[in-house]
Amino acid sequence: WTSTFGSIAPAGIAQDSGSSDRFIVDSGQDRVFRVNPMGALMSSFSTAGAGSTAPSGVTLGPGGADLYLTDKAARRVYQFTRAGASVGSFNTSPFKHKPHGEPQCNTPEGIAYDPTRDHFFIADFQARIFEVTRTGTFVASFSTAPAAPYPTDLAVDPASDRVIVSDSSGSYAEFTRSGEFLLKFPGVPVHVRGTGAEGVSVERQTLQRFLYVPAQNAVLILHPSGSALGQISLEPYGIQSPSGAAWSPADSHLYVVDRGSQRLYAITPGPDGDFGSVDDTSVWMPTTAVGSPSPAGALWDGAGNRIGWVDELSARLYWVTGGFVSLGEVDLSIAGARAPRGVDRDPISGQLFTSDPNAGLIRTDASGNLLAVTSWTDLGILNPGGIGLSPEEGLLLIVDRANQALMEVNLLGYFLAEIQGVAVPDNSHVTWDPNSVFSGYRVVRGLLSELSSGSYGACFWQGAVPPAPAFETPAEGEGWFYLVAGENTTGVGSLGSRSDGTPRPSGSTLPACP
Repeated sequence: WTSTFGSIAPAGIAQDSGSSDRFIVDSGQDRVFRVNPMGALMSSFSTAGAGSTAPSGVTLGPGGADLYLTDKAARRVYQFTRAGASVGSFNTSPFKHKPHGEPQCNTPEGIAYDPTRDHFFIADFQARIFEVTRTGTFVASFSTAPAAPYPTDLAVDPASDRVIVSDSSGSYAEFTRSGEFLLKFPGVPVHVRGTGAEGVSVERQTLQRFLYVPAQNAVLILHPSGSALGQISLEPYGIQSPSGAAWSPADSHLYVVDRGSQRLYAITPGPDGDFGSVDDTSVWMPTTAVGSPSPAGALWDGAGNRIGWVDELSARLYWVTGGFVSLGEVDLSIAGARAPRGVDRDPISGQLFTSDPNAGLIRTDASGNLLAVTSWTDLGILNPGGIGLSPEEGLLLIVDRANQALMEVNLLGYFLAEIQGVAVPDNSHVTWDPNSVFSGYRVVRGLLSELSSGSYGACFWQGAVPPAPAFETPAEGEGWFYLVAGENTTGVGSLGSRSDGTPRPSGSTLPACP
């Protein structure tokens, strides 16, 4: 962690080949830190005196004698001695002797030195690499799109004629030094275990998982496959012990509850889209203001445009707006919760799923009235943490603290339940018992004589609520059969089972419902 030696917004790094020391440039503090391979601070100096207030990249020049820094705000490259004395600078927008029509380098993010050519390669955030002399004279440039649409740093491998470009999407792309694309590969570990994670939330649009890790004071972002997409350090925002985190795509906010400081934070990465930079904003409210002394398990409810969390002491769910205006609370203790660690809400039914280490997985209505409870033993969970609901996948995600793993609980039986109570109360309608987990229904109809051939008829009706009209009279000697299934973001519910117990395949209806 760079915060151990004082860097809260590291933006670039260069290694001294002679001593193996590292030079880290901090964009938030306008400072360069020199540390040994173990991260111990050796020295540091400020770049602001020379005019660099937003340093973004760093490299060592010929013989490792001087440091060269890019600054995306000043649009310049600054030269310093290793001790921090200013030597000079040159403009990147435009470079000297730039050909007419050549794009300007207005957002220099990273810089690397090529000793075989005695040139610099500079990465511009607008998908371009520039090659220039040490005095800033233009040599050549090439586009990095689409392999690296937003490059953030780069390295040069002269022996293999490669420029390796890191991209803000979390990947690397390789090019020849003349700009020919070679390959692209992930820039983050393929899988993580989330050691020390206490809970998870699911962002419904992308299905990305947000794990909060108090031991590292960070949030990990995972792809549904388990691939690591990123990590956000929470220390720069004053957070001490994150006990819940959820992402709101509506306002690009990361909401974090902190058990130690009893606060709810709303953090935005700012215009540049990067967490940890100087344009971030962070505001907070005391959770005690609404009666919550031990907040945990944040959730974002997009339908209600609100942020919520549970409290381990009061056993309640609290709701506030994005602007921290209280929207009330739900008493979960009436359903048996005593020390809830996480909660999430089904956006269609409004039902709540609560993780309580002793009571089990509790399902309630929106008011907290008990609907069902499942023991953790039945789910194979030893020490449950916070939870995240993913209706689109038919899953509940939960952190098992005992084995430090992110577990999946199959909820297809809940999201795609079989419709009950199908009946024909008169000669003009088909009705059934509504189920709040469904946003709509479909009815399949066919002739009784077709059942022996394995056919289940065709799509007859689709709508939001029962009943379905059934005015037609079958031919003499025939009769209609009806099958009803629910629909939601998870998919189409069960059509029930045959008399031998095997499920009726919904794909056997011709024509099928759209």
